[in-house]
Amino acid sequence: MQLSHAEVGFRELLQGFIAVSARLGRSAMLAISPIAIVYMLVTGGNGVANNQIAPTTASAAITASLLRIIFARYADASLRLARLLRIDFRYHDIPVEEEERCRGSRMPRQNIRIDSWTEQECYDFTSFTGDQLRRIFGLFGLAQLAAHTDGYIRVFTGFEYYRFDPEEIFLFMLTKCRTGKSNRELCDLVFGGHSSRWSFGYPWLLEYLDARYARTISHEKLRDFVDDFPAFYDAINCFIQKPTIHHFTDGSAEERDGLNFLPFSIFGFIDCSIDRISRPFSGPDGDYIGAPRKAMHDAAQRSVYTGYKKCHGIKVETVLLPNGISTVYGPTSARIHDVGRLPRLLSSCRR
Repeated sequence: MQLSHAEVGFRELLQGFIAVSARLGRSAMLAISPIAIVYMLVTGGNGVANNQIAPTTASAAITASLLRIIFARYADASLRLARLLRIDFRYHDIPVEEEERCRGSRMPRQNIRIDSWTEQECYDFTSFTGDQLRRIFGLFGLAQLAAHTDGYIRVFTGFEYYRFDPEEIFLFMLTKCRTGKSNRELCDLVFGGHSSRWSFGYPWLLEYLDARYARTISHEKLRDFVDDFPAFYDAINCFIQKPTIHHFTDGSAEERDGLNFLPFSIFGFIDCSIDRISRPFSGPDGDYIGAPRKAMHDAAQRSVYTGYKKCHGIKVETVLLPNGISTVYGPTSARIHDVGRLPRLLSSCRR
């Protein structure tokens, strides 16, 4: 009995199970040696508790139980791996070349670069033009970082390294932020390949940017721009007087006139995001029947409750400046509204 050609794509799934079983067996095998050494020390090598090390047999019994569990896990993983290898050897008759030609419904990896997209595609996927994308990419320093590792960014997964092209991982992050789609949807529709690698690449890029621009996006950075607030107002006033081009989802565009003047004294724009949290100080103050409520529960819950969203939460406030910097203030309680928090933030900048 052999698998028919209708089973194209099964081998990739089977080899994934083989890799998981091999990793489980390897981790169990690595744990055998240290536990066996502890068991030998406790029992003296004859299976009887050594009174000089353990006055009772409790340590010997616990160590022996752990050793049996690890042996059982190693045996189970080894048997499962053997069965999967036997299935792969006996029943799969599809040549590797045909398997590669018939990958099912999955889109092959597209190796997207900035030059791979038209200007309209750049705007649709990232809300930036091609020139803007190249400028932002250069400022992020990803190309310089990849130059130390043969032109690729290497991300460790715990077992191996995934290699990412700096432009591709940059475009993936912007597309994900712009569209809000999951990793699998982005791979199926735009970037191709398997989505599992992006569960390591995308978080790595976020951590890299957070570390690179830690002070730039903090509210401390506002102190550097206090003297520039009048210039920011002039820049916003000039910008709103310019005609703008509104892009529609069907790809068309329309030009619209700007305002005559700026009616308010504005140096930037504030925005925030509220994250829901569990109700603080909830539950009884003790693990027994009739336990009273925790002290100060009412004040603690009121301190993070927002009547706007009708929930308990914390918020992060962002101040967007005309020079392209977005400073982040928080996280703080969601109880205070945005405008009420702004004077406190500005006063800290003046100090």
